[in-house]
Parts: sequence; C-alpha cells; structure tokens
Amino acid sequence: GRRPAILLRQANAFEIADRMQAAISTYRELATTYPSATEAGTALDALSGFGEYLSVDSYIRGRILLTQGDPDNAEVALTTALSDGSSPRGGAPAAYYRGMARRDSGDMDGAIADFNRVATQFPRDPLAPEGAWLAARLTEFNSGPDDGIFAYQALADAFPSSSRAAQALARAGWLASQQGDDDGARVSWTSLGNLPGPQAEAQGRFWLGRALLGMGQTDDAMSALDQAQQAAPLSYEGLRARDLEAPGSAREPYVAAWTTHLAAPNDQDPAACRNWIDSWADPAETEPPVDDLLSRVNRLVGVGLVGPAAAEVLDAKASLGPHGIYELALALNQAGLYPESLVLANDLSVQSPPPTIDDAPPCLQRLVYPLAYSDLVQQEATKNGLDPYLLLGLLRQESWFGAGAQSSAAASGLAQIIPSTAQDIARSLGQPGFTQQDLLRPTTAIAFGARYLSDQYQRFGRRALLALAAYNGGGASVARWQEGDPRIDADDFVQNIDFVETRIYVRSIYEIYGHYRALYG
Repeated sequence: GRRPAILLRQANAFEIADRMQAAISTYRELATTYPSATEAGTALDALSGFGEYLSVDSYIRGRILLTQGDPDNAEVALTTALSDGSSPRGGAPAAYYRGMARRDSGDMDGAIADFNRVATQFPRDPLAPEGAWLAARLTEFNSGPDDGIFAYQALADAFPSSSRAAQALARAGWLASQQGDDDGARVSWTSLGNLPGPQAEAQGRFWLGRALLGMGQTDDAMSALDQAQQAAPLSYEGLRARDLEAPGSAREPYVAAWTTHLAAPNDQDPAACRNWIDSWADPAETEPPVDDLLSRVNRLVGVGLVGPAAAEVLDAKASLGPHGIYELALALNQAGLYPESLVLANDLSVQSPPPTIDDAPPCLQRLVYPLAYSDLVQQEATKNGLDPYLLLGLLRQESWFGAGAQSSAAASGLAQIIPSTAQDIARSLGQPGFTQQDLLRPTTAIAFGARYLSDQYQRFGRRALLALAAYNGGGASVARWQEGDPRIDADDFVQNIDFVETRIYVRSIYEIYGHYRALYG
C-alpha cells in the first residue's frame, strides 16, 4: 500500500538529481505496477512530459485514466488495447475495464455489451462472472426488473460455482418478490439454497423462510430459517434467520441482543488455548520467550514506527511454531497491539486441525474478536446510548483496532474519520483546538466515532443497521435506499444498498457483532 507513494518520491528525487532515465524508469514502474493508485496519474503525466506517454501500453493507460476520472479517454485507450493487440491484457481485462469506462460516461448499452463480451467470449477468465454480474446489474437498472431477473438467472446458470451465482439468485428472488411473483422468488431462493457451500445454503434458506413468513406459512418458514442457522450460524443470513425466529421487535437487527455492559475478559483462556495446542501440535516444540521481541515492538511503536514494528512481528512469525505464535499473539494483545495479534491468531487457526477461525476454540476466537480499549469503549458507548459491542464491531471493521490507521481517503484513527466529518464532530463536542492528528489517540478516536455513530442512530429512528450504512455511505445515500419509507424492512434496505462497499460493510459489522455476542454475551 505504501509503495506507489514511495516510487513517486523516488522518481521525483531522480529528476532533481538530473538522472532522467532513472526517473522515467521509476515513473513507468509506478504506472505499470499500480495503475489504480492515485499516484499513477501523476506518473503518466510525468511520462507524457518526457515524451514517453506511449511507452506505457494502452491497457495500462486506460486503467489509469479510468481511475483518474477520465472515462472518455480511458475508453479510447482500452479500445486501442482491444483492437490492435498492443497490450498483453487486451482480451477480457480490456473489455471489462472498457465496460466500466462506458458505464461511467453514461453509455449503458455499450457497457452491458462489453460486460457480456467478457462473460461469453472469455468464460474461463476470472473476470467472466464479474462481467456477467455487472451486465445483470446494469440491465436491471436500465431495462427493468424482468430483464434483470433473466440476466441474474443466466449468470447463475453459466457460473454456478462462482460467488456471484449466489448473489445473482438472491437478487433475482428479491426482485421477483417485489414484483409479487412469489413462485418465481421461491424458485430462485430454492436454487440458491442448493448451491454448494454453507454460505449459499444459508442465503437461500433465509430468503425462502422470510418469503414463507410473509405468506403465513409459519411452520415451513421456521423450518427454512432453522436450516439457514444450521448451515452458517454466524453469517449475516444465519444471524438474521435467528432474528426472524424471535418474536416482535427482535426481528429488527441488533434489537434482540442489545446490551449495555461489556463482559469481563476470561482469565481461563490462556490455559485453555495452551491445552488445545498441546492436543494437536508437535510436543517437541517448546514455548519460546517473546519478551525481547515484544520489547522491540513496543519501542518501535512508541516512536511512531508502526510499520517496522509490524515487520518485526511478521519476521518472527515465520520462525515460530504453534506454541510460539500463540504466546506472541497473546503478548501483543495484552500490550494493546491488536492488529498484529489478530493476524497471528488468524494464522494459528489456519494451522490447526479445523482450519478456520470459527471452528477454533473460544479462547483463540477471543483474540480475533478482542475486548480492545474496553474501558474507553464502555465509557463512550454509555455516554452516547450505544451497545458497546456495536461500537467494538465498528472499530474492528474500520481499523482492526489499529490506533495509527490512515486510509488513502485521509481517514484517520480507530474509527477512520475523514477531516471534514472530524471538524463537524469537534465543533459539536466543543473542541475548537482539534486537529486531525488528534484522531491517532484512542481517547479522541473512540469518542468521535461513538458520537458520529450515535448521531446517525438518532437521525435514522434508532435503527442501528441504517446508522452503520450512514456512517460508511452517507446520510443522503441512506435516505435514497429507504425509498421514502423510514420503517423500511431491514433486509429490503440492505438489498437496496447499491454501494458495494457499504453493503459489505453493513453485513460485515453485523457478523462481527454476532461473533462478539456468541463469545462474550
């Protein structure tokens, strides 16, 4: 993530030193290797100034121009890549990104044609199901739900083993239900439930159960919802199935499990995890001391060298067995170095006999879902009327509890707040001397994140799921996704979210919340 900026600085340094060939080579490396980075546009402009614009192949130029918000010229470059064979990636990738360029410039018919071209002419390419998905999405919004349903079903038939097949059948079923076609919806959701994998089964059974509830077929609905929970109990659909089986207001996400106080840490976890590792790891391995390593890591973090500190952990991990990885993960957790601890605990779960974190014992899962900054989280959750586990879930999703986290969008700190929003929060909290750098302190970051989430929670009728969508996608977008109905069904609302990042964000935090409730509730 840091390399594009480093390469740009290096190329600039070569220019200042009058080493022009080295500068050109570095600009070209930046543009070619990282075409989606913001720095790639600067590199392409610099190459143009050197008369080296065409030394970057047409496909890469198209990718860079698309990222820089110039879809018209991106389309020209990608058309060249498709027509003259000048780029080694002139097949499916060029057609895919030309489709994106045409979409961004408003040529929906051309975009659909390009995306369908990827799916039909290059069916074995990894981009093929992605092209079919984007073609179906545009068809739905361009031609209406009936054509959209047909396109989604065609995708599922063509690419049944792709992750897009499940999404397509879920969308087809939902569109059919919105059209009043209950039979069509049932067919799509049954097909979804029959796709391979527990996630797809949970999705299909959940949506089928939800539809049967609406038809008054309670017994069949409860059976389908039970199957959804059993297939993937901590997936979004598994958790929502649990909600729908509960009476009354519990059908609204978060309401059933809302709490006011965090649980205490489990003092028995270290012994339980050591015994678990003993049951499957090599008994000849001893638990190496980690004190020296942790001391180095703490000193590096203390002077702001978070990257080198993380590198120390990653270097050490390569030479450690299961016992050592656990001891280091535990020590990092206790030292408040949560991102590094999460990485190690996840790695340990991959090495263990059930190679997923959800199958690992609770003692290890609690390192992956830690009670990070618990005193601050509890304080700010109480002050702002929030469930502390919801606030923990947001912080974990935003930053993996990395206090120094900073994004390419200039968001900072544990709660990843952008400068304009941070200034508004500072004014509301009466902090006129606030600077963006203050968000790198956990006390400020958690207070600001809790206040902003609480504001959205109150704004959208004390509905946590809508508040999370607003936190990520903006309040104006949430109003659009509500379609004029402030009490819109929660699942219909999630289906209406057309920002892929926001939809994943909302679903992910709900799953994180479910893990916290299962581990600490």
